[in-house]
Amino acid sequence: MENLIGRESEIMVLQEALESPHAELIAVYGRRRVGKTYLIQTVYEKKILLEFAGLNESTQPEQLENFGLTIARAFDLPLSLLQPQNWLQAFHIVSNFIEKYRNYFV
Repeated sequence: MENLIGRESEIMVLQEALESPHAELIAVYGRRRVGKTYLIQTVYEKKILLEFAGLNESTQPEQLENFGLTIARAFDLPLSLLQPQNWLQAFHIVSNFIEKYRNYFV
């Protein structure tokens, strides 16, 4: 992580969340092209189970389709199973997968 200059406080927040015994949600936001994705990928290295990027200027159905495609690719699942109609269904799919295979990711 020596390539991350001036990001000590952000690194500390990410590492604390990773080590927490509780579920954590961290929103990383800022201007484009300032290294947000690089920061997360560097700190978490191989601990990322699912990485998703939304589509710019897209409708909710397009975003949900993109999310379903991402899940199918990440978990090597048949696409026919992954057509969430809303975000609650989309996150339920991910939650079920993580619960089922949680021991493989530790």
